[in-house]
Amino acid sequence: MGLGGNSTQPEKLIDGVMSASVGTHTLVLKENGDLLAYGENDFGQLGIGNNIDSPVLQLVMSGVKSIAAGYWHSMAVKENGDLWVWGYNHKGELGNGIRTYSATPNVVLSEETPEITGSNPSGLAEDFTDIKGHWAEKYICEIASRGILNGTAPEIFAPQKHITRAQCAAVLTGYLNIGDNVINTESFKDVKRGAWYYKYVESAKSKAVMQGKSDGTFDPDEPIKREDAALLFSRMLSVKLMGTVNLKEKFFDTEKISPYAQEGIQICVEFGLISGRTINGRNYIRPRDSITRAEFVAMLHRFIDEMNE
Repeated sequence: MGLGGNSTQPEKLIDGVMSASVGTHTLVLKENGDLLAYGENDFGQLGIGNNIDSPVLQLVMSGVKSIAAGYWHSMAVKENGDLWVWGYNHKGELGNGIRTYSATPNVVLSEETPEITGSNPSGLAEDFTDIKGHWAEKYICEIASRGILNGTAPEIFAPQKHITRAQCAAVLTGYLNIGDNVINTESFKDVKRGAWYYKYVESAKSKAVMQGKSDGTFDPDEPIKREDAALLFSRMLSVKLMGTVNLKEKFFDTEKISPYAQEGIQICVEFGLISGRTINGRNYIRPRDSITRAEFVAMLHRFIDEMNE
């Protein structure tokens, strides 16, 4: 009821209400644009940063013009037209490309939201029309079927498209189930609260999965380089360099590997997570090229296999 106790008679709860929506919880939209919530909160459907039930009204956000409550998830449209979602997400209800619940609202549709994921929830091979015969088809289908990384549009995976640093943070924190940590800081000058990637970047940083740049920025929209992808996967492996592979014997361009990424690439090559690109019969690591979605999925799939051994 939002009163903190039981009642068998109608009681006035709050003034100035414009609308309300009910699932296992209740959302209340006030005339001034404040969104409040109370009730069950097992999957963070109240949007208050935890999964503790609340018998009293809790302020979720302001500047809201419409609301909707699903059974275990919630959504709100703000005055600027942005769509915010939170709560249960096992079947992809939130549309944010992962399948872990969110106890904090995050924006999934706005003029600034990039194509992090798409609308192909099944991820079956026959659904994607642009991966038939692709070298990474198997990896793509298996990763997409788990909801870790979906397509960019119905029936489209875009295997050659690049993946940004923010998208990378979202995918990895979703897979590691650390993307819903309650964060109360802004670690980077260009990652602000309210950005769709805010909690993913902060979670990745807090768990030492990803780091920022020396100038205090994260550069969320920058395509991630192959050497940087190798570095972050090597961090997640948490292994020491074995030195069993001579990179100079495998690749023709090892001199282009940045010093900070040398060990990360070495580890990923030793564990079979990354391979080179064959150009005119020669194998190149191409460390500073932007990694494609197909290459990233292949690395992630191999990483998961390695962790499951």
